[in-house]
Amino acid sequence: GALALAAVVIAPFAAEAQLIISEFRYRGANGVEDEYVEIYNESGADYTVYATDLSGGYALVGSDGVPRFVIPDNTVIPAYGHYLAVNSDGYSLTAAAAGDITYTDDIPDNIGIALFESATTFAGPMDAVGSTAEADAGYREGAGLPVLATLSINYAWVRKDPLLGAPNTCLSLGGSLSLDSNTNSNDFIFVEVSG
Repeated sequence: GALALAAVVIAPFAAEAQLIISEFRYRGANGVEDEYVEIYNESGADYTVYATDLSGGYALVGSDGVPRFVIPDNTVIPAYGHYLAVNSDGYSLTAAAAGDITYTDDIPDNIGIALFESATTFAGPMDAVGSTAEADAGYREGAGLPVLATLSINYAWVRKDPLLGAPNTCLSLGGSLSLDSNTNSNDFIFVEVSG
């Protein structure tokens, strides 16, 4: 008898949409307020922000207890899409990437930051990243990132590609590979323009 071959199409797994902090910096060439935080939807499904506690959105909060910005309810972050928050008092990369939202309260060097599913209640973050100097484990994952000197240079902490260990170019190109092992030192890499 004849052997029939069938083509099998494997559809991508439709994961539950999840937001993570994909890139950030505490300062840049313009000084202490030349900062930004990028939120990334690491799934293949659109993510609509909706705070179930009716607080109005999701807050990015520093470990000093100060919310820096709130992503408003009904904001849709597309599958593999980004949401960029920039400090309007000093952000220098507007020509490369304009922010989706602005904030003005400086994020002090080497503290932790966390994204919460509420604009007012800051318990159980969706994602967090901070340095080894951060005492509050809720604002970092694992031991944290190395403490940086307070130099005003163009740098960033960028989430790694899980296969290459290098900065995750898939994130900026709309790919789905993002390293989120819940250990900041494994998940992020330091990048700086002068090498």
